[in-house]
Amino acid sequence: GDVPSCQSTVSRSGGRVDHGDTQRIGVPTRIALIETELAGLLLGMAQRALHRMYRPGPMQFVQTTRRDPTQPGGLRPEGVNLRYAAIVALGAARLGLDQQRAMLNGVTAARLAEAVANQAQSDADLGAVALAAWAAAEVGEVADAALLERLIAAVDADAPVPTVDFAWTITALLAARKFHDHPEHIDRAAERLRTAQGAMGTFP
Repeated sequence: GDVPSCQSTVSRSGGRVDHGDTQRIGVPTRIALIETELAGLLLGMAQRALHRMYRPGPMQFVQTTRRDPTQPGGLRPEGVNLRYAAIVALGAARLGLDQQRAMLNGVTAARLAEAVANQAQSDADLGAVALAAWAAAEVGEVADAALLERLIAAVDADAPVPTVDFAWTITALLAARKFHDHPEHIDRAAERLRTAQGAMGTFP
């Protein structure tokens, strides 16, 4: 059941982690080291790929990239996705500031979250608005009143809403709670999700 030890592995930040001079380790520990190394490799790949998908001028992320040997780097960017930009801000905030700036052409995740919130003001997509409000509160440390008002209006309305958009709406309201608490709307949104939930725990 025991296997020779690994002396080091890649940390989640991409550096090396020394695991000492232990000669033998158990299988669960070895699995944990493999998972840590895999996470580090995937994190590095994600940072490099997202850097290439970032448009620093307007502070946006493209929808996708396609292989194109006629373009510099062999990739052709297509479209823009505000949801993706908000999700990147939420994830990048867990990196060190130097890593954030390297990936985002010199800006931090907090600055990206601010730009995303500004872009979401005129966006009709409730999911993008919810993610932007969430990022603004959690990463930017501000509650964007205009975005929160739109989320509250969606909670109060009887119109059908995609499940994931409503889930992000609750998360955004919870993230902003330390600035502006809306317990009645959080409860109302949660009740709407509970009502929609199927017998097997799934949602439409």
